[in-house]
Parts: sequence; structure tokens; C-alpha cells
Amino acid sequence: MQTTIDLVWQSVSLHPERPALRYLTAERTVGWLSYKQVWHLAGHVAQRLSGSVLAVAIDDGPYLALAELAAWRRGMILVPLDPHDPLVRLRHVLSEAQASCCVTKDWGDAKKLLEALEAPVSGYGYASNAIEVIDLNLAFPLTDLTEELELSQLQPLQPLPDSVAYMWFTSGSTGQPKGVLVSHRAFWNWCMVKNAPQGITPESVVLIASASTFDPSIGDIFATWAVGAAVAVAPRMLFFANLGWAIQRLGVTHLTCTPSLWQSLEDLELPNLTVCLGGERSPQPLLDLWASKLTLLNTYGTTECTVWQTLRRMKPGDKATLVGCPYQGNEIQILERDGMKVMDAGEVGEIVQGGVQVGIGYHNRPQLTAEKFIEIPGRGRWYRTGDGGVLHGNELEVVGRFDSQVKIRGMRVELGEIESGVVKAAAGLLSNCAVKLRDGGFLVAYCQVSTAAAVMMHESYCILPVMSDFLLQRSSKELPRHMLPSKFILMQRLPLTPNGKVDGKALPEAVDASSCASTSLTSLERVVATVWEEVLGRKNQSISPNDHFLALGGHSMSVLQVSRRLLKLAAAAGQDAAGP
Repeated sequence: MQTTIDLVWQSVSLHPERPALRYLTAERTVGWLSYKQVWHLAGHVAQRLSGSVLAVAIDDGPYLALAELAAWRRGMILVPLDPHDPLVRLRHVLSEAQASCCVTKDWGDAKKLLEALEAPVSGYGYASNAIEVIDLNLAFPLTDLTEELELSQLQPLQPLPDSVAYMWFTSGSTGQPKGVLVSHRAFWNWCMVKNAPQGITPESVVLIASASTFDPSIGDIFATWAVGAAVAVAPRMLFFANLGWAIQRLGVTHLTCTPSLWQSLEDLELPNLTVCLGGERSPQPLLDLWASKLTLLNTYGTTECTVWQTLRRMKPGDKATLVGCPYQGNEIQILERDGMKVMDAGEVGEIVQGGVQVGIGYHNRPQLTAEKFIEIPGRGRWYRTGDGGVLHGNELEVVGRFDSQVKIRGMRVELGEIESGVVKAAAGLLSNCAVKLRDGGFLVAYCQVSTAAAVMMHESYCILPVMSDFLLQRSSKELPRHMLPSKFILMQRLPLTPNGKVDGKALPEAVDASSCASTSLTSLERVVATVWEEVLGRKNQSISPNDHFLALGGHSMSVLQVSRRLLKLAAAAGQDAAGP
């Protein structure tokens, strides 16, 4: 049986001079590498690697794709890392995965990883605790393509189809991320079935708009190369700031992103673009707006079953909860919650996924693997998603979660991991914590203070800006950026249900504690506050000069929305001042 590397090799053999990788340089010009050059560079990187597990701490750019290809050419298991994650999380993932080698794209990221490994800093190749850290930008500059090798000397290795292709770490309810194991066979099927339903051909240009730790990124890279098309990459902050410009500059025809990212775009006219939305529920107004402007696809999937498993082309008026029919090789069933009874058509139950893309399980988590990956007699292994759904014929509708998992800008998050991280970060000031995802997509942490601190509280709950800033700062050392609460509400005691569990319905609303009303703002501050209110969905709520953008529910994408709107207002003001 073939693997993904065989598919890439076929494209290299058939079209060695065809562009395989387009990228934006720091000067905002377009660079590109042919299939022959990509294979050549990845081969050099592969020869430099050692061991069986490669951690890729690269968040964007051409080196991400090159490193992933090099890992599989070397026969290594791939483990993606976000180099901006807290040191404690990086240290845990590197240890849990037993990584033998780690690659980065710049000195700053390499230095941070060495700090996580408590290793000395020197040169571009470093060894510590049997883990080597390599800065690819220094070791393998893209401009150095003079030592070309004949293609006949670059035959790929042959990993076993059922061996582990990658270990993808997702949020865990115990407070630590868990590694999802996916086989080469499962990923090969994804690469074989993904392109045709999305209209991807050898002439397509597919932009990698997903974060490197969001599995559609690797899914888009290799499925694109499997059909002989071009992968396009750009610095994430550059195309977040002006994604429309990046799409046009790179000649992009297809991209996959979360609804949160796409919602941040405004005034784009891209009728020839195909956009695949996934990772979180699409807002109905977003689909209604864009379904008539371009080709809009709605998807559903889990990391445990290899990227996406269903797809639907959306038309104006389609319900946002409809996510289409399974890709070839995938199956969907609806079971009763916590049971094995198959629900009838039209009945709500738990979505379970079957077929060739079902993953191997969780790394070093046999009990959790047995709970989530089940055997159905005569029908093989299936994965219990925890998502509620209903089948209409062969089409799936997703209705929500049954457990404490939520999706935040496409990333699957266990609220329990956030709760554990906040309590740990508070260093004894808190005795318990409950986290809820509120409207607008921001997290609120309800913090039960320690017994000693509770006696000093005069209200059952309150927000103290100084304490919120302290908890936010401390939590940022334990949790990645997308898991940081936007608001911390201190409580004497968390409300409990009769059986002793936190009563989520009894938690107070995320009240504001603005120290100044909007009436006290200067004219310029009032303009900025109005833009904040619009972007954050907080109209008619007072925003003061002392409010923290993140504490109001802001994040990286909403920062860019604010920036765009302020620039437009500034440009309009300049035109008015200049006169006709």
C-alpha cells in the first residue's frame, strides 16, 4: 500500500519544475520553490535529523512544510509545537512525546526551546537530554540551492501503513494535553479523498491559513502536494493583517480556516475563491453573507479521525449546523449518549465516526483510548466524539457538545485543563475554579478564593482589576494564548448542585467592573471605545480608559479587526480634513 510520501514523490517525478511552494518574503515579494527543490531541501533536512520522533516548533512559513516532509522522509513520527506556548507546556509535550529532535525557524524560538529543556545556548545545532534543537533558517537557507542531487538518489523511505504518522496534542481534561496518534494509512486516505470534493486540481494554489497546531494545516499541505498543486504560505501576522491582499498576491484559489478568522475579513471581492470553514460552529449570518459571494464549504471533523470527515457546499439560506456527508472511506452513526443503541433518522444522539481515518488512540492513555475508541461488532473501530448530532439521510447536522469541551478559534479545548491551570497559577490564592465559554467566544474564569481570602470579601462575588491582571499574568505561564480567560470573577464559594458538582447555570453573568463610564472619555477615546464595542459585541456597555482589551474578550484576530477599522476611520478623517 502507498503512503503519503509516495503521493508526493509521484508529483516530484511527474512535475519536477512545477511550483510546489509559494511564500511571501519579508519584503512582501513572492518566492517559490519547485517540487524538485522542495524534495531536495527536505532531503537535506532529513539527513540532518536523528531518532524516531521529530518535534516541529514552527508556526508559519515555508520551513513548516519542509520540516514535515523531512520528518516522514526520515521515517519519523511528527509532533507539532507552538513555539509561543508557555515553557511548562512545551516541556510537557517534549517529554510526553519523547522527542529525539526538534526544529525551529529562527533563533528566538530555538532559544525558548532550549530554555524549556534547560539547555545551554550556542551555535545552530544544540543537544540536551538526548534532544537536539536545529534552527532550519540558519542550517538550510532557502537561497542555498546549489548542491542539487539527482532525483534518482532521493528515493523515499517506506513507513508501514499502520505505523504512527503524527502525534497531535489536544487539550486534556486532567490539566495536561493528550497526544492523538494517527496512522499513515488514515492520513493517506485523507490525501486521496480530500481534493475532488473541494475542487482542487493541479492548477490550484492552496493557502495554509490554519495554525500549525491545528491539523488542517498538515492536511492541506500534503493533500495539495498529492495532486501536484501549489501550497502557499505567509507570515501569520502579515496575512491576518491583510488576508485579502495575501490571497491576491499569492494567487490563492483555496483556503481552509476557522469561521472566527474569516469573520474578521471585510469588503473582499474574491468570487473565484473556495473557502472551507471548520474547527468551530459557523455563525449563521456569516454563511448567509458569503455563500452567494464565493464557493463556501462547511466541514466537520475531529483530530482523532484525521482532519475532516464531512463536507457540504453551502447555499444562501442553508442552516449553519448542516455539515454534509462523509468523505469516501468515512462513516457516521448516531448512538444514544453513553450507550450503544443506534438512533433512528432524525433523532439526536452522540456522533460516532468510523472508517479508515479513525486514529490509533491516545499516547500513553490506554483507559481513555478504551473509553473513546470503541468496537462495534462486525463494524470495526469507532470514535465517540462527544458531539451531539442528527442524521438526515446521509447528511449530518451538529447540534452541540455533551461534555466540557469547547472550540475556541478552531482549537478544541477541555475547560478542565484551563481550570487546573488557573488554580495552579494562583499559587494558593484559589481553592477551585470553573470556566465557561460566554457569548462572543470569550472565556470567563469563576475563581473560588481560599478560605483565608474569602473572609475579606464583602460580596459573594466581585471583579478586582488588580487581581484579574495578576491572574492573567500568572495564567499565561501555564496556558497557551487561546486558553487564557478574558475575565476572572472572584467568588466566596462556587454554587453546587445537590450531587456536589459545580452548578454552571447558577454562575453569575460576566459583569463588568469598568472604573470609568464612557461619558468620561475624550473624543478620541470615545472613537476607540466605540470600535472596541462593535468588534467585541459589547454595545451599550461602558468601556473605560483603564479596561484591558484581552479582559473584555479580545484576541489576536479581533485586534486586527480593531486595527483595520481605526485605519479606515483615520483615512476618512484625513479626506474630510483635506476637503473636496
